Formats: sequence, structure tokens, C-alpha cells
Amino acid sequence: MTLMSDIRTLRHVLQNHRTLAVVGLSADWFRPSYFAAKYMQEHGYSIIPVNPKYPEILGETCYPSLKDIPHPVDIVDVFRKPADTPGIAQEAADIGAKVLWQQLGVHNPQAVQLAEAAEAVAAALTRLAAREGDLALPGYTHMQQAMPSSVELWAGGFAAELRDDAAGLRAVQRRIGKNPLGSAAGYGTPGLPLDREATRQALDFETVHEPVTAVQLSRGKAESQLLFEITLLMQDLGRFAADVCLFYTQEFAFLHLPEQFTTGSSIMPQKRNPDVFELLRGRSATAQGCLLEALAIVAKLPSGYQRDLQLLKAPLFRGIDLALASTAILVPAIDAMGFRADNIRLDPAIHAAERANEIGRASCRERVLRLV
Repeated sequence: MTLMSDIRTLRHVLQNHRTLAVVGLSADWFRPSYFAAKYMQEHGYSIIPVNPKYPEILGETCYPSLKDIPHPVDIVDVFRKPADTPGIAQEAADIGAKVLWQQLGVHNPQAVQLAEAAEAVAAALTRLAAREGDLALPGYTHMQQAMPSSVELWAGGFAAELRDDAAGLRAVQRRIGKNPLGSAAGYGTPGLPLDREATRQALDFETVHEPVTAVQLSRGKAESQLLFEITLLMQDLGRFAADVCLFYTQEFAFLHLPEQFTTGSSIMPQKRNPDVFELLRGRSATAQGCLLEALAIVAKLPSGYQRDLQLLKAPLFRGIDLALASTAILVPAIDAMGFRADNIRLDPAIHAAERANEIGRASCRERVLRLV
């Protein structure tokens, strides 16, 4: 089932599918769902209202749920609060609908897509830990072997942080969940009474952005917060890439990387270079640059709308694109990499020190028991 989240996908789908079930369609003429359904009906689409409150809307029989519709549905168009969306999506899949169409304010595709991408990399690391988790690795502090570790601990640490990054990306929704409608040019609509709470409910915003002057002052915050979370994600990916580059050197030779994730040298054919991971390591700096650019654009602006704010789009889109590209290539790369157990050597001093620590801890426990 397709999830419509960009204009090209939307255009393609609407050219090839003509039957829409509109979940949450209202009979009130001023509701966005009514406007949308009436417009589609007037342009030749078959509209199927889905709302248990009404027997009929726009001259069409209204059904209480998707599963009650007796004929095939191409598109399920959702006008319901976000908490209802998973259940509706499952019903849409159950009836064989080809497309799920979610409305503005219900679905934040970029943040969700980035969170899911981070979780996909975390899942790949978990698979790596499952494959080779028992293999011992040196644990480093100050770039020196310090304590025994393992592939499971190494991969698991990065996986946990990537899941934390995903949670941070999803939290961006708080800043974009405020209804700005009615703020107009930034100072409200004197003499024109608008029900901002009604538009909040109709478009499924979480709160009304109050007072109206706060709307323009908030510009750049959601963009910067998303870029901040992208920067943290790219920082974790960059540190992972730095470890891979180190472990892949001839001196370490802990890792094997397939040829599709390395490149040959133009004049030194005896070696393969971990270019993918080197570029990934560098992209973390690009993400930081995007964040700083967004912060700097807004930092010294006076209150009210300023044309400078349109410049936020470039660093925002650049940051999103590089994060999606980075996570996309990492999943197959992690699934294909392997450790070379024969090349991994732990400094014997680590074991001696660990053994001494064990003896010390045992002695402390024994003394405590005697005191008790």
C-alpha cells in the first residue's frame, strides 16, 4: 500500500485511481474534509463517505467503517486525529486499498521517515551483534586498549543511540503541532472574528499558537530543531564510520568490507579504500553546517515577518537529504560487513588488569561480609 507524502506520488496516484473512501468526512460545509471530498467528486472521482455519525453525505451512502464498504476501494483518504491513523491504516490494508492518503497536520513525513531510517540502521546493527556478538573486541579509552569488549557491546551501543536519535526526531512534532491560522500577517485579524479553535480541530493541530505575535517569532525553531536532531543522528553515524575506517586499516584489519562498499586506488592497486565510510564521516560536518546556517538566519532578526526566513528551506532540505542518503547506504553495508576473528588481538595486560580487578572486588566483598 502506498503512503502519499509528496506531490509527484500524489499526481501519479490520482491519475490512476478513481475511487476514494474518505474516513472522517464531515457533513458540515465549512470542514476541510467536506471541501476536499466535494472538489474530488466534482472532478469525476467516486466518493465513499466513512463516518458513523451520518447516513449520507454529498448524496452518497455513508458507511460506519472501511470494512463495511461492499465494493473495492482504491484510495483511503484520512481526516482523523493522529492516534486513530494506525487502526485506519490496518483497515485500509485489510480491505485491499492501494493507497493511504493522510492530511497535513496528521503526518510529518520527513521527521517520521528519518526516524524510521535511524531505526533501520539500528536494526542492522542488532543483526550484526546477533551474527558475531560473542566475538571479543578491545575496548578503547584515549585510543588505547583498556578493557575487554565485544562486537555485541560495540554494535549494541550504537544501536541504542540511534534509537534515541529516532525518538528525538519524532519529538519535533511538538513544535509543528501548533495552529498558526488566524495570525494573518502576524498581528491577527482585527474586526474579522475567526474561530482559531475550530480550525485547530478541523486540521488536527494539537494546540492553538497563542498569542498571534508568537507565530512569526517561532519561525525557524521547528526547522532548527529538526536539523539539530539530524545533526545528532549524523554525529552518531559519523562516529560509527570513524570506527569502521580504523578497524579496516591494515594495522587493525578487524573488518572485512565487500567491494561494493569500497573503491580501488588509481595508482595503488594493492588496496581498497573505505570511501563510503569516509564520506559518511565527513557528512556529519555538513549536517552541523546546515544547523548553524538555520540558526544564524534567524538569530538577529527583529520581530515580525522578514523575507530572510525563506532562506531556511535550503539548509533544511539539504540536511534531510544527506541524512536519508547516509542511512540508506548504511543498512546494506552493515548487513554485508564481517569481523576477522583471527586478526583481533587483545593486549594481555588487559586480562591481567581485569583479573586483578576481580581479585580486588572479591576481597572487598569478603571484608564487607565479615563486617556484617
